[in-house]
Amino acid sequence: MIVDGEEYEDDGVTPMTELTWGQLTATTARLGHFAEIGFDRDGSVLRARSIRLDAAVAGPVDSVDADAQTLQALGLTVVVNTSPATGPVTVFAGVSGLSDLAAGDLVEVHGVPRWNAQTSRYDVQAGRIEKLTAALSAYRLSGVVQGLQTGASGPTFTLGGLTIDAAGASVLPSGQALENGRRVIVWTAAAPVSGSLQATGIRVIVREEGSSSAPARLGGVVGRLDTGAKTFDVAGVTVTYDGAQVTPPVRPLENGAYVLVRGRYADDGSFVADHVKLRRPSQDDDDLEVRLEGAISDYASDASFLVRGIEVDASGVNARPGCGSQPLANGRRVEVEGEIRAGGSSGSVVRATKLSCVTTP
Repeated sequence: MIVDGEEYEDDGVTPMTELTWGQLTATTARLGHFAEIGFDRDGSVLRARSIRLDAAVAGPVDSVDADAQTLQALGLTVVVNTSPATGPVTVFAGVSGLSDLAAGDLVEVHGVPRWNAQTSRYDVQAGRIEKLTAALSAYRLSGVVQGLQTGASGPTFTLGGLTIDAAGASVLPSGQALENGRRVIVWTAAAPVSGSLQATGIRVIVREEGSSSAPARLGGVVGRLDTGAKTFDVAGVTVTYDGAQVTPPVRPLENGAYVLVRGRYADDGSFVADHVKLRRPSQDDDDLEVRLEGAISDYASDASFLVRGIEVDASGVNARPGCGSQPLANGRRVEVEGEIRAGGSSGSVVRATKLSCVTTP
């Protein structure tokens, strides 16, 4: 699995998701999913121990603004990203784009919290927007706790544009407290009413601290940059970068930049960075828009086949190392590099710029 340009050896590790509060379910990783990975370092190899795939929001669309490339769902503003320089390009599944979505459609959105200085709250920069065809057993949304109030009637806080009533909600992990600045996932049985949502379950996200031998990783969009204090926000986490190496040195560290940060989490939940890497996909092979490896399935032509469930168009690739004279076909294992484009039969398509065939050991 490749996340933010870093490759994790995930053989034998089943990705899990929490569709129902407190119950993990095995799932399949798809392009654009938001991943939380527990890992160890084995020499130069990062070996995953656990993989969680949690949506930023799963529920009904409130409204769509195709011109602004945004949608509203469960009070959260979801922003489509079309430039690989500012983060992973948004993948669509089940629809070709925002213009195919309407209020009331059920969607599952994966992405990262992104601070909006104009509204003073967090939006979601989408990595994947999927239109759902089946009803949901529960709605869920995630974000960063703001405006926490602990009155006699129970705690309330805001996520995006919603007030979350947590009075009757159970909280996991046991003993974790709701605090401003903590990232949480909220489950609810019903849509919001008059801007308020009744939570039934809440999970507080607790991340591994990391170590010098296997530093923690954190990817996302820079916000609240303070060059004097040497701090910025990524996904609701305050990052201290005083003394950290910032690469590439020719690019400025600025609000809106997409970064991968290596370091460790401090006791207060902040992140102490050793290295801040700015995304530059046009120049760095590690930041290519898409890399896929797997067996071809659903082959219709060189312009339409699937790799790991993703539609690929390789019609423009003539040099195909390792493929010899044999044509592409179902079952052939390939490595693909490419770009996300609209126009697939059921969503986004990967337009291949490189393709090679892999010999199975």
